[in-house]
Amino acid sequence: MIRRGRTLLQVLMLLLPFGCSRGYADANLEMQAAALLVQRYETVVSARSTVLSQLHFDNPNREFGRRYLGLPFVYLMGGLKAVGPKTLGAVESISETVLTGAKDFAPPTGLGMASSRTCYIVILAPGSARTLAAEFGNVKVAPIDGRPVWTWSMPPSEGYKTNTTLYAAIVANSFVFANNEDDFRGVVNALASTVQADVLSGPDLRSLRAHAYWAYRAIRRSGAPETAAPGLNELPVSAIGLELFTQFDDDKLFLNILVTDDRSSSTLADLPSSESIRFQRAGAGVWQAVISLTTATGPTITTRQTTSAVFQALSYFGYVVVL
Repeated sequence: MIRRGRTLLQVLMLLLPFGCSRGYADANLEMQAAALLVQRYETVVSARSTVLSQLHFDNPNREFGRRYLGLPFVYLMGGLKAVGPKTLGAVESISETVLTGAKDFAPPTGLGMASSRTCYIVILAPGSARTLAAEFGNVKVAPIDGRPVWTWSMPPSEGYKTNTTLYAAIVANSFVFANNEDDFRGVVNALASTVQADVLSGPDLRSLRAHAYWAYRAIRRSGAPETAAPGLNELPVSAIGLELFTQFDDDKLFLNILVTDDRSSSTLADLPSSESIRFQRAGAGVWQAVISLTTATGPTITTRQTTSAVFQALSYFGYVVVL
């Protein structure tokens, strides 16, 4: 239930010092957000807002295969729709890129999608704070670490019984949205900090960030099997990372399995295979599958195979769906 908190003017007065002081940081802020999420989460996914607007599950203009690329953004979509019927569209219209980090994937009870601790960083266009605040005029505002934060809940999805509490605020020219208070605090404080000495540590994502939609996951193996993301069990033991990327409108989705740079460390027989996904070596340390994202004008089997391939690819990143 969304409750009225402070007035819009009060929200704006509190938000503007945190949201509009540094101007539009575009590529630099996107780089910082990606690096921050990679440091804190198992999987990071990014989509241009123009692409995200085409991934709504109720979008009649896209076939299911493409729309399932929206699975990493289900908390954002559901949470913003709980605020108002036009809020999701408003956020997409005043932003350039939406990034998300997810961790602690857990299977549902019965059917449904795996849950996760998730945080989104939406890179905002200049001067958009007032537009965003207007959309949240009826949402409760509560202080967290001295900052005004919108808090509300979203009804449970299939496979779950309890509501999800959500947290959001405008910080450093971005809109931060999370389903865990501790995660929200950590990301907000990191974005607001003027000390970014470690922001460039970690993997080099420049080539991935050139794409309209991309995902990255570092594979950290432990002694216990990966129960929340069973797809990882299908990968060779030499796998150290995963990449997924597309320009979206070019009808091709690329899935890379990164392995230790040793041609004998993995072979084609070690890789997962299905009627929808076939891997080939794409250079030292990389096995690549190309997934067709053709539209529904093709044969029915193509649509089915596309949907199956997207499901399989996303499962490696933790976004498992039990049907």
